[in-house]
Amino acid sequence: IVSVNSYISAYQEGFNGSAVPADLESMMQLVYLGFTQPRKDSTLFTAYITKQRGIIKNLLADPENYFIDQYTRVRTQNNPRADMMIPTEDDIDKINYNRVFEIYNDRFSDASGFTFFFVGSFNTDSLKPLIETYLASLPSQKRTESWKDMGIRPPSGKVDKQVYKGKDPKSLVAMYFEVNVPWDPMESHMFSSLGQLLDIRYTEVLREQMSGIYGMGVNLSLVKIPYNHLEVSIMIPCSPQNTETLTKAAIDEIIKIQKEGVSTEDLNKIKEAQRRALENNLRENSYWIGQLVEVYRLGDPGLITGYAGRIESVTSEKIQEAAKKINLKKYVRVVLYPEKE
Repeated sequence: IVSVNSYISAYQEGFNGSAVPADLESMMQLVYLGFTQPRKDSTLFTAYITKQRGIIKNLLADPENYFIDQYTRVRTQNNPRADMMIPTEDDIDKINYNRVFEIYNDRFSDASGFTFFFVGSFNTDSLKPLIETYLASLPSQKRTESWKDMGIRPPSGKVDKQVYKGKDPKSLVAMYFEVNVPWDPMESHMFSSLGQLLDIRYTEVLREQMSGIYGMGVNLSLVKIPYNHLEVSIMIPCSPQNTETLTKAAIDEIIKIQKEGVSTEDLNKIKEAQRRALENNLRENSYWIGQLVEVYRLGDPGLITGYAGRIESVTSEKIQEAAKKINLKKYVRVVLYPEKE
């Protein structure tokens, strides 16, 4: 039972793998082969491209997928390297397999820039000889490399766009706020706590009191790479006649927090949920591997060691200050409506 996958993403490249303890060496062998002997198969490539053409047609025919694509294009000013943007058939046709293979070989021909993390049930003494055999022997050119800022930025002012797709009486409202905020672990935790608070408030007000939505998505994250900024994303599924009312209600809840802070009841809900999540996460390999990678990328072990302390330091005033940093006059809003008759 073993799985290994290579990836090249916007700002990093690497391998993800997993195995039961008995198959640990097989996992290491697959990593070694992924670096040194990638298999070229033009038949599989052609089949993959053919499949992608069909997938793209189906994706763009679906109103929600089409909407997310349009929302991403507006939010990133059509930057071709933005995630969540659906490629066109022309984009797919331009993919050259020889060039793809050349890029892969270039990215993985030099292992000197890679850092490996292992989490799970294994004995370090038995792991060491596998590392010496399959990782220490990887090719090394000692190139000096780093990620590149690709200039993916939102529009500078307020943007409001309507998208018409599909026949069903369904709408989606997507809102995106971005603010320049220096990255800091405590600040990051307060914004995450604010996101949890908004999730509570939106459930109570927009869904239960106004009966305007079935579910809702809200996410706040403080980002360091490729540049320091806060991202606020709000997604509201609703009926077409409620888009304006619910947009206003979502913004009003943020204004209320900016003015009044957090109730004791909601603050206790947030902190208790964070304590439970931490208790559960500490038992999961996936949590540890993700946290270790982030500690390495951001150079701050306190992301792990200081988390419990950050939970207890959450206060109404700190969440209120975090909310005040959101500029509610500058945002991207894209709304999905059914096609007009």
